[in-house]
Amino acid sequence: MASPYSAGGGGTRLEARVEAACLAALLCEASIRGLVGEYATKVRTQRGAFGDPLDDIIIDGVHSDGQTTALHLQVKNRLTFTALDDEWLDVLHRAWDTVSAPAFDQTRHRVGVGIGAYNARVDQHYQSVLSWAEHSPDAQNFFERIARGDYSHQDKQAFVATVKAALEVHAGRALADEELWRFFKVFVIAHYDFQSATGSRDEASTVERLKALLPPERREEARRIWDHLVAKAGELIPTGGGASRPTLAAQLAADGFALGAAPSYWKDIEILRRESRRALSDIKSDIQGLLMKRFAQRSERRGLCKSMANLAPESLRY
Repeated sequence: MASPYSAGGGGTRLEARVEAACLAALLCEASIRGLVGEYATKVRTQRGAFGDPLDDIIIDGVHSDGQTTALHLQVKNRLTFTALDDEWLDVLHRAWDTVSAPAFDQTRHRVGVGIGAYNARVDQHYQSVLSWAEHSPDAQNFFERIARGDYSHQDKQAFVATVKAALEVHAGRALADEELWRFFKVFVIAHYDFQSATGSRDEASTVERLKALLPPERREEARRIWDHLVAKAGELIPTGGGASRPTLAAQLAADGFALGAAPSYWKDIEILRRESRRALSDIKSDIQGLLMKRFAQRSERRGLCKSMANLAPESLRY
């Protein structure tokens, strides 16, 4: 079952694991860092030929109001985030082309880069720049904060200057502050801790997330499901494939992994189970002291209640 990706061979090892984490989020209907909204609904890969410049991974999601969201992500093992880093410049160019497309929605779409090697400047300064952009009321406020030497570190200022210069060269013109501010507002830098063969925090948290889909007696299967998802990502990346929760769950079931119901159904299932218990409690075996032989009916209702309980994870069986 293991592919070269699962063993750390063919293709980009980091990219396969980042995509596997996104596939796990699909199964768990969970959030993904950088993705607007409640949870992920679809993952697509290698979409450059279909007009998506940031083509490594595209994650679709859903907002609480039912509207769709999207995160376009390029995955790189290591970036220096300087003007001498050709890979960083390439990411910026692709991100600008994505943001400039007519279909891009500033409120629901995000672009960015996922990195494997930890970079202290990212956490200390670059993430702050992106946060300031997101929480500034306008471009003037954002650039005033960046320009103040007693407020903004020189690394923040250098980061903004590098991005501005790279985008202006790519666009072939000077960019207005409003355009740059809007770009910073939707840009995401996400660190993925998958570089270490052991002790990966992201791998451990993903395995724990998968355990929530399984009853207690089968939660040791979560590790095998993770390995399977890495192998699946290794198959999807070269072919430009993708997955949704229904297709992924069906493939896992075919390979012998039985998952519980989708988390979005858990509340509905609990309501059905509660009503089933109430219906069962209404079946009495006596009327005014007269004992009635209704064992078959009670057994049938108990069987229904048991079936309803099996639809949800054990943790929801109150």
